[in-house]
Amino acid sequence: MKINWSIGIAGILGFFILFVVFLGIWMSLSPQSLYEMDYYEKGENYATQIQHEISGKEVSLEFSDSLQVLHVFFKEMGNVEQIRLIYLSDNTKDRTILVHEKKQGSKLSLDLGKLNKGLWIFELEGKVGSRSFSKKQQFVL
Repeated sequence: MKINWSIGIAGILGFFILFVVFLGIWMSLSPQSLYEMDYYEKGENYATQIQHEISGKEVSLEFSDSLQVLHVFFKEMGNVEQIRLIYLSDNTKDRTILVHEKKQGSKLSLDLGKLNKGLWIFELEGKVGSRSFSKKQQFVL
């Protein structure tokens, strides 16, 4: 049996329409966890975040594993306002420490308490001189 070319084109068009409908349904049922809810706000604050990270180059960190103390060294006078501790193996062990004591100096020692062994990311925010800074560094315990 010989197929007419118009039937072939109609079949291809029908498969294309089904494919588009399938993709639309699949997209609407996909999880929304990959999307940022505050996408535009983060984009607007991107320039200030870059400035904070540039100021963060004036800050160096050392972690004393035996004492569980973080030493922060500033090129100018500075202070730390917040520390985020991110444990890459288990996000339930992540912590945020708000530093209520506004000690200012060229060297600060901050007690972090008991930390598990593994890979940690320390994110610090504060001020160095008159500028805000943001510093992120990895440590292995």
